[in-house]
Amino acid sequence: MKKKILTAILVASTAFAFAASMAGCETPSDNADTLPDGTQQEGSINGSGNSQNNNQNNSNGNVQNPDNAPNGGAVTPAPVPPPHNHTYENGYTFDKYSHWHASSCGHEEEILGKAVHNLDENGCTVCDFKYTQGLEYDFNSKTNKYTVTGIGSAQDSVLIIPPAYNGFPVISVGYNAFNGCTQLTRVIMPDGDFLNFGEYAFANCPNLTSVELPANLAQLYRGNFENCTKLKSITLPEALTHIGDDAFVNCGITELYIPKNVFGIAYNAFHDSNIQKLTVDPANPYMWSDGNCIMDNRSNKGDVMVALKTAVIPASAKNIGGSTFYDCNGLTSIDIPANINAVKSYAFLYCRDLTEVSLHVGLAELQSGAFTQCTNLKDIRFDGTTAQWNAIAKASDWAKECGNYTIHCTDGQITI
Repeated sequence: MKKKILTAILVASTAFAFAASMAGCETPSDNADTLPDGTQQEGSINGSGNSQNNNQNNSNGNVQNPDNAPNGGAVTPAPVPPPHNHTYENGYTFDKYSHWHASSCGHEEEILGKAVHNLDENGCTVCDFKYTQGLEYDFNSKTNKYTVTGIGSAQDSVLIIPPAYNGFPVISVGYNAFNGCTQLTRVIMPDGDFLNFGEYAFANCPNLTSVELPANLAQLYRGNFENCTKLKSITLPEALTHIGDDAFVNCGITELYIPKNVFGIAYNAFHDSNIQKLTVDPANPYMWSDGNCIMDNRSNKGDVMVALKTAVIPASAKNIGGSTFYDCNGLTSIDIPANINAVKSYAFLYCRDLTEVSLHVGLAELQSGAFTQCTNLKDIRFDGTTAQWNAIAKASDWAKECGNYTIHCTDGQITI
């Protein structure tokens, strides 16, 4: 008897677990999704939006007990929660190309009614994707093309630059055009004829969080997003070839993917940024990335050309390139591995937070200014003898204006 009762309990528990597992986030069997105003719309984008209730056990809803448990040989499972009906925002969410109804029930992956914009001269006729009015422009009569030069009378927090103005193409954003524009939270730039924007075009925009760049943008120039501390989302287009000086200085982005056609990156492009992950497209023939470092794959093959303060210098690197860590605030220590042959000129210039450096046997050269003005440098740890240390070729100013520091060798110390 006890055995039968235990069996019945086990079957009931199994049935309850099965029922609970099937009671996921589902739409009603008529496949209709609900907007806040009660409107029923067909066709959730995510497959789960059209799922059916499969919580069926048998014709009368009971789980049969093969061991002839009490109560007529059947155990009634616990009540199954009703299926979830996804709900969606009445208004549209949009990007540069499309609009859709976002979920309002907490399931961010669910969207409804995604469609390509229906564009006219003012923007999309369906959603709030509207070109910003009131901007200032400069017309080039030789090329019959416009450049956006300022915010003008526009009050929008979402800046959507039109592809054309007065019937002529808009091809660029000018120097300093939106520098210090506190109202901007999002910027969307057109594809088509749009080519570039000038230095400091969006610098010092403290509330800017998202930027959608033109597909054919070739270059980022000096200070384009300097001090955009809240900027979290930006995707570099495949057409991009160059990232200029200070392009993302003191910028809020935490990850950046470098496309395959980029061949030039200024050493200080990411100075004082919050980037934690820096990756180069493996198909890029000009450079590669590893350990938050970018290595040159051309004439200076193997030189670390760009690095973050979180860098771990990889075994694939050969030299620390000139000015690589220039003025790298927050860099407190660095291990330069044995595969590094030379620390080139000004590699760590003005790294005033740097206190400790580890060097290894195999290092052959410390070039001019390599650690100049690392004013808080205290310890250089070298895993060879003092004779091996003295054999390294050193420029006379390799550690100029560094104050007092100690070189720790395996057989003694050298105090400077």
